[in-house]
Amino acid sequence: MTPAEIRLAALVATIAFVDIAVWLTLVPLIPFWEDELGLSHRQSGLALGAYGLAVLLLSVPSGHLADRLGPRRLAITAVVLFAATVPLYAIVATFEQLLALRVAGGLFSAVSWTAGLAWLVASTPESHRGRALAAVNSAATAGSLVGPLLGGPIVAGLGLGPTMVGVGVLVGALALWALVEPNRERHVAGEPVSPRAVIRAARFEPGLSNAFAGIFFAATAMGAQQILAPLHFDREGLSPATIGWIWTVGAAISVAIAALVGRRLDRIDKRRTARFGVASVSGLCCLLALSPRTAAYAVLVIAILGVGTVIWTTVYPLCSEAAERAGVGQGAALGMLNAVWALATVIAPMAAGLLADAELAAVGYLAVTALGAVTLAVLRRERTGSDPFLSRRGGGDG
Repeated sequence: MTPAEIRLAALVATIAFVDIAVWLTLVPLIPFWEDELGLSHRQSGLALGAYGLAVLLLSVPSGHLADRLGPRRLAITAVVLFAATVPLYAIVATFEQLLALRVAGGLFSAVSWTAGLAWLVASTPESHRGRALAAVNSAATAGSLVGPLLGGPIVAGLGLGPTMVGVGVLVGALALWALVEPNRERHVAGEPVSPRAVIRAARFEPGLSNAFAGIFFAATAMGAQQILAPLHFDREGLSPATIGWIWTVGAAISVAIAALVGRRLDRIDKRRTARFGVASVSGLCCLLALSPRTAAYAVLVIAILGVGTVIWTTVYPLCSEAAERAGVGQGAALGMLNAVWALATVIAPMAAGLLADAELAAVGYLAVTALGAVTLAVLRRERTGSDPFLSRRGGGDG
């Protein structure tokens, strides 16, 4: 990769890092918000799910705009707006304010993971693209390490206000970096197409359906765990700082796994690797349904965070490669992928919050296991032909 390509990959990776870090900052703070704002478990689930709801509503439109107008300007706009809203977490006083900030964060996430990745793909040769996307996922995994650390030990030591203001300053620096980064987008095969055309293409191109199924399962498993596990640990008497450290250890293992898989991403069978991740997470969730002792529970949570990274690392390049084969624009395909992620991120925490209120956490983990079985079946699907609609537009098998 050239220095310019490496610099752009580093920028997009850092944006992904901050996005995931801020998203997961709330996880160890759930007991804190419930005490300070009087939130119910259901409202905690809504606060987590609001982030994904914004991504769900905006990923597909932002991907479509990225294909039509160019992804760089959309990515820069999102970073600037996010820099202005992050520090407001320090002055949240009501559930409605917290919900509004989570929606703003979801807006940033929708654009950064759609337009940002499309900008990177359009500026990177195909021979380097897998490694570039792996670098972004590795950074996002590192963000999943830092997020619980921010919401747990760092907030406990520095206070919520200084922590979130510091994050806002970092995002502002990213906005300046993005503004001075030149536009090196290359033409990417495939005209902008509608969301319906992307869904139609997934019927014929298994790489797209594989990526959509894989990310839906991974997001469901992680979304349910983000509610069920902290509440379980809180009942066992663990502090928010300790809960944050559990997520931090899991994220540290995730970073190592993401780096290991990413270095081999252009040579391995991505579908087989994704199947391994889905099967492993399903089995671990089945064990969590047994509600083991606190230490064993923590080990299982850490293991899920680690092995789940295998799925995250493979689905994005799987989607990008399939988009080119199907003649679908990168923005449209990645936007749909993020919308699928968001759908699961909205549903899973809300459903988990309801199950937690009813003291049925085991049912949530068993539901994730059942979804894993369905996902494994989808990941074995073979190519069924080419979409005649896309072929008429000049796409097809490429």
